Formats: sequence, structure tokens, C-alpha cells
Amino acid sequence: MSRIIIPIPCHFKDRNTLCATTLLRLQAAEALSRTDELFLVGGDVPQSKGGPTLGELVRYWLLHRGVAEHSIQLTRNVYGTFSEARAACVQAAQLHASELVVVSSSWYLFAGTPIWKIRAKEQGLSIAFVAVPHTGGLRSWGLYLLIGIMVRFALLLRMEAHLESFFTNTQRTRVEGFTLDGCA
Repeated sequence: MSRIIIPIPCHFKDRNTLCATTLLRLQAAEALSRTDELFLVGGDVPQSKGGPTLGELVRYWLLHRGVAEHSIQLTRNVYGTFSEARAACVQAAQLHASELVVVSSSWYLFAGTPIWKIRAKEQGLSIAFVAVPHTGGLRSWGLYLLIGIMVRFALLLRMEAHLESFFTNTQRTRVEGFTLDGCA
């Protein structure tokens, strides 16, 4: 296996439905995929406790679009950008990938690209990013602009591990329910 596509889920429209941003990201990921490429899917969080996770809904969407079940791998125990990048890159290396393609929104990629690049390099993977246009509102752009600035300062100050620990521990509560609206 050479290339793995990673569509980043955004949030829920309702308990059992993906938001418009996630659907646009999935359509872009699907358009990039070649026969028998693997999709790695994170989003191990439900909208409310006991409901389906973002990852499960993404998997369901891909299956209904004709992607073979064996071509979809869920990445577990991921709650946000830091934990997802770390877990997905380790999983991709275990699957003998050589390249990752992360598909998301520009606002997410501003904050996430430095993190994903570090984790990919640690695993000896090349990585590419595909930005999906026309997603997110002012709140998402503002929030991820701030996070992206914090990430860059943390990297400059060699405090990335502390920031990762903070975000991962804070975001772990998302397993109880994730309602942040990334389209807003």
C-alpha cells in the first residue's frame, strides 16, 4: 500500500447525520481516491453519549458510495487534531503506507498542518494536504486561527508536547458528546 487518504470529519448536523463541511470533505477525498486505496477515518466521538461517532458515520457514508469495507480503517481514541495526527500516522506506518493525503478545510489545515507534518516525519511518511473551499464560518476561522498561532508559538518555544497534552486531555471529554459546530 502506498497512499492513504484521511478525510477529517468536522461535526454533526444531528445525532445521526454528518454536517455539510464533512460531506464536502468526503466528496473531495472520494474524488482523489484510486481503486483499492485505503481511507483512514478518525472522529471517535459521538454527538451524544451512546450515539454513533463521526468516524462511524463517515465509514457508513463511504460504504454507501461504493468504497469496499476492507478499504476503510477507523482510527480509535482520537479526540482532536493532536491525537488524531499521532494515532493516524502510527496506524499508517503499521499499514506500510508511504504517503498520506489529509483532506480538510483551510481553517483546519492552518492549525493542523504543522502537527501532521511532525507526526508524519516521525513515522517516515510523506504527507500532502488538500484544502476544501467554502467551508466554516467566522467562528471556525477565528478559533482555528488562534489555535494555529498557538501551535506555531509552541513549536518555536519547543513546547509542542505541552500543548498536545493540554489539547488531548481537554478534548478527551468529547467521548461524552461533541457538539462544536464547525460550520459556524
